[in-house]
Amino acid sequence: MKLIVINSHGPMGSTTLSAILEHFGFLTLPIRKVGLMEYLKGEYNLEDKFFQNRIVEIAHKFSKKRISRSRSMMESNENILLDEKVIDEAKEFRNKKFNNFSDMYFEAYHLFHKHMIYKKKKEYNGVIELSTNSFLYEPEEFYNLFKKNFSEVIFLNLDRDFENWLNSLMSQFFVRDNISIKNVIKKLSSIIRDYNRYQKYLNENKNSININFKEMFKPYDKDFLKKIELKFEKVQDSHYWNESKFDHYGYLLDYDQTFEIFDDKISFISSFSKKVANRAFNQKKKPNIAYRIANDLIFQISFILDVIKFKYLQWKKN
Repeated sequence: MKLIVINSHGPMGSTTLSAILEHFGFLTLPIRKVGLMEYLKGEYNLEDKFFQNRIVEIAHKFSKKRISRSRSMMESNENILLDEKVIDEAKEFRNKKFNNFSDMYFEAYHLFHKHMIYKKKKEYNGVIELSTNSFLYEPEEFYNLFKKNFSEVIFLNLDRDFENWLNSLMSQFFVRDNISIKNVIKKLSSIIRDYNRYQKYLNENKNSININFKEMFKPYDKDFLKKIELKFEKVQDSHYWNESKFDHYGYLLDYDQTFEIFDDKISFISSFSKKVANRAFNQKKKPNIAYRIANDLIFQISFILDVIKFKYLQWKKN
């Protein structure tokens, strides 16, 4: 069983890429926060049961109605991902002993695939893992942790330009029903720091295939699909792609919904907020503390005003 690891940081199109790769025999499911890196690093062992307990929790969650949001975060629907029989089998899975982590990992996906009801079941020869914290490791260290625990791993790295990435990152806080202080407190310098750390990871990584965000979407979509077809040696005709559904974290989209860039066309943050952020991002010299604090404060105030304005316009429209 193969493993595809898609590395990204924030909104870089990882769910879209995984939805595409599923059509090449790789299973994607919204299984998250299972302590993967802790197991790979040896911080958790097979006796800890953290992974197995999380699978039981997810089985309960996915066998009931849940809200799934579209890529734009502006639309949502309620759906059930797994049948109720998954709960009893998940409990059996929790009590099972495994010799290695990869066996336990793949069996969890097999279990959910068996009870999956929200999309058509297909044979698969691998699983897709979405990684969002690769930049916390040295590229060689990250690579070796996976190669040590899985027999065959393919690494894909996603990238996106800073301004559109930031706009998309901030968008999720605009569409939430309830706004809390935690949601609107955004430290620009920390956001830029982590983005740059991920860029450094990409530049130093020699064991992955790099994919830019824009090359997946219209008008480059057809060329990108051909590129992926060549990589995985499976050619599909245009009729197949046009008629297919694409799984975005449990939310099924058609072709046009999948390959249309939506968030670059919507300015969630104002031109002033973008100007402040771009000025800080493009600083060639490391700014002093006073400048950084002032810039963070200006961006913070501007961002809060952006959210208030967005919510007001929504309220007025409704």
